[in-house]
Amino acid sequence: ANEVGIVINPSSINDNDLLSKIDFAHVCNKDYFTDTIYTNDELAFTISSIKPQSKEIQIDGGVTSKNIKFYKDMGATFFISGGGIFSNQPLNSYLTLRNILESKQ
Repeated sequence: ANEVGIVINPSSINDNDLLSKIDFAHVCNKDYFTDTIYTNDELAFTISSIKPQSKEIQIDGGVTSKNIKFYKDMGATFFISGGGIFSNQPLNSYLTLRNILESKQ
């Protein structure tokens, strides 16, 4: 299926007309123009704002074993991790993230 999504960060949610039309949202937890890293509260607000209107919510940046469950519980459905995997033993780090996501807890 052809879908159209947007890249969004907590400081850019302000257009409900746009949000009501998107197929998915790619949420960045870091503003790459200003190097601002958003707090979990800011990300939770962002996710909760777009969740009712988006089929899929992707989280990009800073996804680690310490916060992936938080993002999942907030409604994220797709997780992108670079440093969280490649900073130390990539295969083990990846498997840890998969295990957390597949856990029923």
